[in-house]
Amino acid sequence: MVNCQACRSGHTDAGRVGSTERGLGFASSGVGRSRHLRLGRRILVVLLSLAVAAFTSCATPGPGDRPRAVPKPPFDFVAVEAAIEAKINTGSVSLDNVRAVLVSVEGKTRIQHYRHGFTADDTTHVWSVTKSVLSTLVGIALGEGVITSLEADLASLLPEHRGAMSRAVASVTLRQLMTMSTRFADPASDPVTAPYSSRGNVVDDLLKAGLVIEGRSAFELSNASSHLVAAVLSAALRRANPDRPRNILDYARERLFDPLGITTRPAFTKPLLIDNREFGRARFGWATDPQGISLGAFGLRLTPPDLLKIGQLYLYGGVWEGKQLLPRDWIREVMSPGDRRVDYGLLWWLFSWNGHLVLTARGAEGHLIAIVPDQHMVTVISSANNPAYPMAEEDLYPLVTGVIIPALE
Repeated sequence: MVNCQACRSGHTDAGRVGSTERGLGFASSGVGRSRHLRLGRRILVVLLSLAVAAFTSCATPGPGDRPRAVPKPPFDFVAVEAAIEAKINTGSVSLDNVRAVLVSVEGKTRIQHYRHGFTADDTTHVWSVTKSVLSTLVGIALGEGVITSLEADLASLLPEHRGAMSRAVASVTLRQLMTMSTRFADPASDPVTAPYSSRGNVVDDLLKAGLVIEGRSAFELSNASSHLVAAVLSAALRRANPDRPRNILDYARERLFDPLGITTRPAFTKPLLIDNREFGRARFGWATDPQGISLGAFGLRLTPPDLLKIGQLYLYGGVWEGKQLLPRDWIREVMSPGDRRVDYGLLWWLFSWNGHLVLTARGAEGHLIAIVPDQHMVTVISSANNPAYPMAEEDLYPLVTGVIIPALE
């Protein structure tokens, strides 16, 4: 797991192994680790195959459709909610940063646990959850032919930036960007948002900075790689309709946010400056770079119910209220591990816990979407940042794996 600062900067501790590796009892170093990672990949592929089959074998209904009857014992959700609060109070002191825990089962929101005056209408900066929302839009664009292929390279996807690319950079594929298999260098800065609000051409700057060669075998998230994915989507949208070009937010509204009933008007759509008070007050926001490209790594403000809808869309096999918003094939792609980590797909995380596959979007300062297909369950956690007690992402997982999943077994 990565800590709060690491997630903001897009770096993980290369010396640690992921949750999938720990959950399956993998070794963590040397030849043994490599062998166990190969074993872990085979085990995870089996779990993924079962989960994808559950996603894609039949259309799971969305809100407004009649729920599919799945026999289950009665659950005392009041007791589960009380157990969540008890876990917060007895766990890491940073858990008091949690502002909302939502749990939906079979398409119905069963738990809406808000704390410290937070409400369903309050938004937070969800940090790297932005990456997973961007991934969803890329999946929709691929399904519509707006983007040609995950195997297309940057030379063909960003031809207007070809002059900023080395030969190695030009050959990087969209799939490699999205799985962090070939990582671009993240500018060293504090705050990490600063390079994306600079006066230069951010995309050119990232391409010129080039690839990280040292320690290639070590997995690290890259905000730079994620923003280049956003640049690819932005360029594809311009090419698809040059007479009426759409930006990423326009496209997100048409294909994702409006159909899901996510409120996005008015919107903060400016670069993130060091003084982010305007962004912090915004009801909705998706910050941009100076060229107007929505940030790919962070910069999105959403409510807990908004996050729940995104998780439910994946749980429902891409179907919402009878409409196929997200191609089923994309879910299969998202759940295919990349070359560097068995627990990372296309800007989404994967892990196994006690036989349950869990697909997650996660962000710094305590933000999480956790989808458990075999329990027909989505959990969302939103938090507020308290610099005195910074939250590590591993602090959140006991709420899911120690309380919520066991309660539904």
